[in-house]
Amino acid sequence: SDLMVGEPVIAIGNPFGLSHSVTTGVVSALDRSIRSETRVYHGFLQTDASINPGNSCGPLLNAEGSLVAINTAVYSGAEGIGFAIPIDVAARVVAQLLEHGEVVPVWLGVDLQDLDEELRGALGLRRDQSGVVVNRVREPSPASRAGLRRGDLVTRLDGHAVPTPRACFEILATATPEQTLDLDVWRDGKALRLHAKAEAAPDELVKALLREKLGLELRPARAGGYEVTAVRPGSGADQIGIRPGDLVLGINGRALDGGEALRRAGLDLQGLSGALLVVQRGPGRYHVKIPFV
Repeated sequence: SDLMVGEPVIAIGNPFGLSHSVTTGVVSALDRSIRSETRVYHGFLQTDASINPGNSCGPLLNAEGSLVAINTAVYSGAEGIGFAIPIDVAARVVAQLLEHGEVVPVWLGVDLQDLDEELRGALGLRRDQSGVVVNRVREPSPASRAGLRRGDLVTRLDGHAVPTPRACFEILATATPEQTLDLDVWRDGKALRLHAKAEAAPDELVKALLREKLGLELRPARAGGYEVTAVRPGSGADQIGIRPGDLVLGINGRALDGGEALRRAGLDLQGLSGALLVVQRGPGRYHVKIPFV
């Protein structure tokens, strides 16, 4: 947490099978974001210490020999742009893996929307202010206990800027239960800092998200996937013709092969405007895009 840009660092790994190779460099930047094919990952440390295939999961040390990060990735097509997971994050993940065998998804209990010009005027915000607007605080939840209110503008979450609702939930995906998250909020012309303790997402939240976002109620099917038991009238699923008895086999590229897959797929709907489903009706399988309405 006390790393500084320009601080010397040492990377150790096995690049291309050359065991115990050591490279040196500096901390080039903090809190970098990396976009993959499916999502954006936040909070990386950037370094110019040479990292190649085989360095991944190796240690990044400071000049005192303390472990400060885990080497993770390089910027394709560039030289001297490597990324590492800060050790504070890695330590929380290790604790979750040892205790639960997985990283347990967490929630804050807020629904968010983009800050458009109409909202900016209604909330009396300056043109240079950015963030996401809270349009719902679920009760009870970590957000309600932290004092977050409907109409608040969240500008930063745990030190990261949140230009879109999706960015906020991507940052939340890296949090672990019992972790205290700082929320920088603009309310009634004043800047506030609230503190919310992340909690394991309850099963009721997943059911609510599937019902509210997709308009579907599901139950496990014997043949695999999940059977549609009800479709909310007027929902996106209703508009495109999904009906009870259909099977949902996947959501946004995630195969629904069990309860945990459904749980994570449901939580990942937060901050999106629609979802891609694989639906089976009779012998046919179809990819359908469901808008959230």
